[in-house]
Amino acid sequence: MLFCKLAVQRIAVPFFVFLALLVSTTSLVAQGYQSFFFNSFTDIQRLDFSTDPPTATATGIAGSYEGITHFEDGAGNLLFMFNANGLYDANVDYMPGSTGIFANSSSAEILSCPVPGQPGKYYVIYNEETCSNLYYSIVNMELNGGLGDAEELNVLIDSSNFSEGMEIVKRPGTNEYWILAYECGTGFKRFLINEDGIDNGEVMMFYDMPGGTYDGRGEMDYHAGKVGACFAWSSQVLLYDFDPVTGSVANPVELSSPQFNNSPFGVDFSEAGDKMFFSLWYTTGMNNIFMYDIATDDLTAYAPDLGGSVTGLGEIELGPDGRLYVVIDDGDNILVIETADGCEEDPCFDLIPISAKTGLGISDPIQSLVMNPLIGIEEDTPNASVFSLTPNPAKDYFFLSSDFAAQSENLILQLFDAKGRLQLSENITSNDQRIELEQLNSGIYFYSIQQGEQQLQSGKLVVQ
Repeated sequence: MLFCKLAVQRIAVPFFVFLALLVSTTSLVAQGYQSFFFNSFTDIQRLDFSTDPPTATATGIAGSYEGITHFEDGAGNLLFMFNANGLYDANVDYMPGSTGIFANSSSAEILSCPVPGQPGKYYVIYNEETCSNLYYSIVNMELNGGLGDAEELNVLIDSSNFSEGMEIVKRPGTNEYWILAYECGTGFKRFLINEDGIDNGEVMMFYDMPGGTYDGRGEMDYHAGKVGACFAWSSQVLLYDFDPVTGSVANPVELSSPQFNNSPFGVDFSEAGDKMFFSLWYTTGMNNIFMYDIATDDLTAYAPDLGGSVTGLGEIELGPDGRLYVVIDDGDNILVIETADGCEEDPCFDLIPISAKTGLGISDPIQSLVMNPLIGIEEDTPNASVFSLTPNPAKDYFFLSSDFAAQSENLILQLFDAKGRLQLSENITSNDQRIELEQLNSGIYFYSIQQGEQQLQSGKLVVQ
């Protein structure tokens, strides 16, 4: 293992700060992802998180090299899966309406999200490979006897050149979403998805074309208010803060080092959001996993065992169990990165055997639906500040404070862990109520404050 202190360049790039829009708190729906899919030319592999450790199984579908997405219902049941070959239903049967879709086997990421205000309809978002146009298609789950099919194909979102790395972020407390995408040579752009459709987009941060021979390849990921973007065929990785309520950005940090070998490709964050991990593609025999500590600027490089002769590493996704999962190019294992349970300082690596060799892509679900048991509470709801939780992070206890709790009835605080399991439920009876946490393990929890059937406030609590 190689450790080095990186000379981090904190770049002062132009960016726009957008004013927060007033949104109302919506009733929150329990949902969680149960599976990830790992792309393979011969047999797409499914990782099922309903077991611990997760179980790898074959789907029987011949896939492609990189981009893949899927969507599940609130119980973790597959609704559809999509790769460059087309759409597949819950029975992994091909949806004939997807014939002719523009998505490319060598395009890094494909996204999906619900169509706001139209239950049973879903956007699938993609480009055509490298820096190219941005498109969407729509899956209608009412077609084909409830198994779904595509009803709109290749609708142009923007004719500018967008990179393959892109991300969908849910707007807390609403049924709206952001598309985050890099317009090659111009900067990072956001598109709002709401009940009126997908807007025209706005540049939120200018960013020049990366060096080397960058052509649009590499992953982008969001977690806990931060975005990471890798630029393959350059030695640049970008980190910035993203506010999912306002759509504004801040604190961009550019990482650049010869150690990156012009190959940064996959990126994601630890569950706590304090460390960014990124991988190198087409790189073996040297360090090809990097961990960047956001607070200290320390960069640590690793060369984990990949289980044999492989081509390199691909995309990274944070699983619902808090571990990171890395697809291995031309490998017959999935690389697992543990950052808790004694692995906080230096991550622990493990392998999950699979039955087919994989490419570079993992299905990229909306992160708040993976990590949060309640949709929309990754950040505090924007109009719900009547309760305060201090301290946060907390250790053995915290105080829940408000001006009216003692005069109110039927107030309940609930805490859920990252897998959506209820860990604590307590009646709120005073304006400054001490909540004991000694029975809880350290980690990230999500709180919900309710009065009867009404959701009053929700957010995140870190227990140390």
